[in-house]
Amino acid sequence: MKFRSLFVILACSAAMLAPAQSSNSDRAAHATKILVKVRQVDLLNQILPLLMTKKQLEDILPYIERIRADHRKTEIMEYDMLVKFEPMLDQAIKDGIEKDLLPSNDVFKEGIPMFTMFTIRRNAISQENLDGMMTLLEKTLNAGQKKAMTFAMKPTIVQSGIDPAKMTDIQKQRYFVDYILLDPAAYELLVKLSQRKPRS
Repeated sequence: MKFRSLFVILACSAAMLAPAQSSNSDRAAHATKILVKVRQVDLLNQILPLLMTKKQLEDILPYIERIRADHRKTEIMEYDMLVKFEPMLDQAIKDGIEKDLLPSNDVFKEGIPMFTMFTIRRNAISQENLDGMMTLLEKTLNAGQKKAMTFAMKPTIVQSGIDPAKMTDIQKQRYFVDYILLDPAAYELLVKLSQRKPRS
């Protein structure tokens, strides 16, 4: 857990340097994969201390898979709406370049409610998924594992402006689940951990 700040610094540095060093798409894709691995090392530093059993992981993964499927449906729905909105954007850009016309209010009247809806819907889905995950973990994890999630809440892993000292244990656990277990990069790790052969 104490290494997280270092990995965040490395990830941010790599993100800034990769595009500047090369515009080659292969290198950019490779840099993205490396950054995912940086995040996964960070996640392992938080997940492994929970000492989750194979059975616990197998109980948790189906719910996470359902969450991932919901996210994909949401992304497809948003994509379809963005595609319909694109011609209006194209016209506004064309008129601005060719005719010096400022984008009309129609663009903003159309776009702002759409993006507001995206945000509200995503937040609602995220909270519903988090509530469900917390209910599942309440039944699946033991007291020691729940305490480990609570103790993981150090200033080095929280977002700027969040003070763990002012959070209840439940709030700390919810933050851990949202930020660590439900991180998209954690899914692959949890699958592989569940597939490990028992130690002799």
